[in-house]
Amino acid sequence: MLVLLGMAANVVGIFAICLTCCIGILPYLSSVLLLPIMVFFVCYVLMYIQQFGNEWTFFKDMCPSCTYDLQGLQNASNCPECGRSLEK
Repeated sequence: MLVLLGMAANVVGIFAICLTCCIGILPYLSSVLLLPIMVFFVCYVLMYIQQFGNEWTFFKDMCPSCTYDLQGLQNASNCPECGRSLEK
């Protein structure tokens, strides 16, 4: 799956470069235009590894039902996004 997604990302990158008349190949513009794709691949690998058990959990402060980021909430008993109880 990662190979197929990589090939699709390359096609999108080449299309973005051609669409901007090769201005998109400049270092700053290419990093801004293609940053969401690069972040996706980093997070995709981490989420894939995370499925092998609790000891591989990278994003610990997330709601188990809606994956809302709970980092920074003090003594939260309910998720502010979905309302589910967070007590273990």
